[in-house]
Amino acid sequence: MQKFLVLCICAMMFFGASLSADAKTKKSRGFVPPESAILVNSDTGEILSANAPDEQRHPASLTKMMTLYVVFEALEAGKVMLDQPLKVSARAARQPPSRVGLKAGSTIRLRDAISVLTTKSANDVAVVVAENLAGDEETFARWMTAKAHRLGMARTNFRNASGLHHSQQVTTARDMAVLARALVRNFPKYYAFFSLPSFSYNKQTFRNHNTLLRSFEGMDGLKTGFVQASGFNLAASAVRDGHRLIAVVMGGKTAAVRDSKVASLLNRGFASLETPDHYATVVATSASRASRDVEPEEEAGVMTGEGDASMEKLDPERKWSVQVGAFSSHAGGMRALRLAYESMPQLLKDSQQVITSVKTSRHLLYRAKFSGLTSGTARAVCAVLSDCLVLQQQ
Repeated sequence: MQKFLVLCICAMMFFGASLSADAKTKKSRGFVPPESAILVNSDTGEILSANAPDEQRHPASLTKMMTLYVVFEALEAGKVMLDQPLKVSARAARQPPSRVGLKAGSTIRLRDAISVLTTKSANDVAVVVAENLAGDEETFARWMTAKAHRLGMARTNFRNASGLHHSQQVTTARDMAVLARALVRNFPKYYAFFSLPSFSYNKQTFRNHNTLLRSFEGMDGLKTGFVQASGFNLAASAVRDGHRLIAVVMGGKTAAVRDSKVASLLNRGFASLETPDHYATVVATSASRASRDVEPEEEAGVMTGEGDASMEKLDPERKWSVQVGAFSSHAGGMRALRLAYESMPQLLKDSQQVITSVKTSRHLLYRAKFSGLTSGTARAVCAVLSDCLVLQQQ
């Protein structure tokens, strides 16, 4: 019996050590938690969608957005000039990739440095900028953090100007959206640097890492980022029909997954902002009937306006809705509502299903929404769905 107990204890110690080693290995390989994301109306500051927006993460090269914010402020104040040469130190020249291979003792114009940062995302150039403006990168990073906190980025701290991994260099999706919005608002003269599709320097041409600049309608910035510990990050801004939206996704599994998520958020956001110029079809059914497979025509009525006019009769506290998507067919919208309801019937039992049709310049869209929700319920529903929009009836 004693021998058996000894064997059991040894086995437990072995498996415990194995689990501990596995955890350390997972951490050392840069384990990244599920992504966080936020979609913001840049014009109003309204948050249209969010998933874990305040979860601290490593910014990677999104850091360079703040590096450039500090640079743009210095330009506006007349402390530096776009054609001013910046000296390259030995320390800057030793920075790991991404880099352009600057030589110690050489110079680069500030104008070129900015262009290289927004396209190539070069770490050696980031350090050159920091050292020339602040004397050393550590001081520059303190400037960055102080500026972040003044902008309201309370959960952000910077330790370098490049975004190379540092355990204490952290931010959130919400904070990055605040920074993106500030760049757009405060520096219209310099924001165009983020729109460069490519840039040539020293006989090299660098394509912008933000591939959505070449494929997404209205995209005009801002910045990608990746280190092992962060996953794939992107802060993006796009304009359609005079409306600007900002989307931030952090922790994507791949660049393609990240880009797809950003494009989806922006498309849904723009769909929610489009003004209907044709008609709105309202399916005024209770959510308890959502599990039935009904023909839309059975319960469809026609009214003008956004389709949420029926909300006026509801409790004022229930003037919130969750849009689950914009679809090319009425049936597709109904199907999405049914599936969403079946996944959380208790949360949606007192809601209404609403389908509104919107004629855009390109096609007819059918927005599918659950209306008649309180603010808390709407956000709880969207937290489950993840890819959705929380809307408030005006």
